[in-house]
Amino acid sequence: MLIFCIDVSGSMCVSSQVKSGNGNVFVTRLQGVQQAIVDQINKIEVTRPNTRIGLVTFSSLVNGIGDGSPEQEILLSDFQLYDFDFIFSTGKTAPIPGTISNTRVQLSRALNSLNTSGGTALGPALLYSVALASQRPGSQVIVCTDGRANMGIGSLETEDDYQICHHFYDSTTEMALSNGVIVSMMSIVGTDCRLVELGRVASKTAGKVSIVDLENISKTFEDILSESVLATQVSVQLSTHKQLFLANTKESTGSKIEQFVGNITDQSEITFRYGINKEELGPATPPKVAPFQLRITYRSLTGHQCMRVLTQDRPVTEDRVLAEMEMNPAVIGTYAAQSAAALALEGEVDEARVLSLAHKELVGRGMTLRNKAGASVIKTEQIYESVQKQMDNINTTLGKVETESVSSHDSAEESRPCPLDEVYESLPNQPTTLQTDRPPALPPRLYQTGRSKSTTSITNMLSKLPNIPKAIKPKKKKKAAAREYKDDVAQKMFSFSKITSKVFQPAAFS
Repeated sequence: MLIFCIDVSGSMCVSSQVKSGNGNVFVTRLQGVQQAIVDQINKIEVTRPNTRIGLVTFSSLVNGIGDGSPEQEILLSDFQLYDFDFIFSTGKTAPIPGTISNTRVQLSRALNSLNTSGGTALGPALLYSVALASQRPGSQVIVCTDGRANMGIGSLETEDDYQICHHFYDSTTEMALSNGVIVSMMSIVGTDCRLVELGRVASKTAGKVSIVDLENISKTFEDILSESVLATQVSVQLSTHKQLFLANTKESTGSKIEQFVGNITDQSEITFRYGINKEELGPATPPKVAPFQLRITYRSLTGHQCMRVLTQDRPVTEDRVLAEMEMNPAVIGTYAAQSAAALALEGEVDEARVLSLAHKELVGRGMTLRNKAGASVIKTEQIYESVQKQMDNINTTLGKVETESVSSHDSAEESRPCPLDEVYESLPNQPTTLQTDRPPALPPRLYQTGRSKSTTSITNMLSKLPNIPKAIKPKKKKKAAAREYKDDVAQKMFSFSKITSKVFQPAAFS
């Protein structure tokens, strides 16, 4: 099932000039969205005629239009917009839209009859749409808006609203995850929707976060709908030798790590990092082979609870040159982009910069080593260069974040070149990946003789980076600052968090 959740508030009547076959014409935001949805409906009728498509609109009230038939229409207004349980139960029991092969005409008619007025009850409309879609696990909700939620539950209009809205969006996200619903968020360029808050719903449910202009709305819809849902309620458990540790961007968990992923599409990719557990290793030599076992539990789209177990042994090398020369740069780039974005979205901007710069340096070393060894291949060079460009892109975006930690620069006298080799050595070792079709040629370096066993603190690491202050902001203040990110910065961070190794392949940028 596919639900289009569309803003029809008064601001959607704002018009912009767009190119057409007859020259430039003025089109309102709502007209642009209407035409884009009509385009998608027509395509889906041909390619997937059994798809069920519903329409939900919101202004000062929420209108569950469904498939356009009169008996499906449900209105929510006044006090109902503030009742979480009522909204969810109403959507959960609402009539399911018919297949598009039978409803295209009436749905298109309902869509083209929409008019703009009133405020923006986005929160109630989002919850209702998720509840409606939850009747069919694997469904998608696409929310398109041009302004902040300012009516009903989930309002983001005032600072007081913003301080209490987080529980609503977290609860709505949990509802979507538990029922296998993917939510994508789309805003109009030049508007302020607090995407940093709305985008978390999309990011956690495997959806996309986009900022569009009227000329590319249809293409963005098509891009969102191009991903196929494979499974819901996905959990992964990765385990390895007790002398190794596994970790994600948040914490180390010993030789076993578990993570609830939720929804998975055909473009989902997850990375972890691993390295030597020095407490377990002691004076012993590192293992010659690193065993990995991945257990995936999930619910199929048919409702069956399934499990898959994958096991693989990877050789270990103590030769740093060999390991760095044979690294898989696309996997390194994926890990770095996802991890830096995750840190930045938690307000850990300094740490995100350290991580991305360190991995850029690492990939640069690998490319240099391959060139010196005469192992350079044009396609491989393109991958290395693409990873480095992506790291530059991430750092440029991080530089736009206006927080206390980056506004008070060190003086020119205190700034000095950054020995990123030492910075990277203080980070946990290189990542592995859950991609099973093409693992790295060799595992990352798990151990190196002659190195100090002391770990450089994050404060010392930051002190070696130019223009990054030594003071560390309290975590609560960092999270508060992250919630103030501007929409363009938030959208890019959410996009970085969804990067996969396919992005770095030559075909992706040729």
